[in-house]
Amino acid sequence: MVGEEAAGLVARYPDKVFSRVKDLIGKPFGYAKRMLDASYLPFDAIENPRGGVGFRVDDSGTVYSVVELMAMILGYAMKLAEFHSKLSITDAVITVPPCGRDSYLDDHSLK
Repeated sequence: MVGEEAAGLVARYPDKVFSRVKDLIGKPFGYAKRMLDASYLPFDAIENPRGGVGFRVDDSGTVYSVVELMAMILGYAMKLAEFHSKLSITDAVITVPPCGRDSYLDDHSLK
């Protein structure tokens, strides 16, 4: 969920609604952990094999990377666009800020 829907659930499930995901793309784990701790966000953040941040989402050990969470958000946005436009969405344009680092761009390669 995105926006108001997610905001409505954050009080009931604070460890299941992720915010500031976009800010963590391409950032090293140490930076991400400091940012999450400073924001008092209750996420179970762990270091992924590439040195970035991952989030443990349940007791069974399921971990999602920041890139996977962003892909889920974009997929949800695509479904919303298809629902409201009554058309099939096949292409999307994603912009990258000019100040992005190389690791940011590496994480965003579309496959």
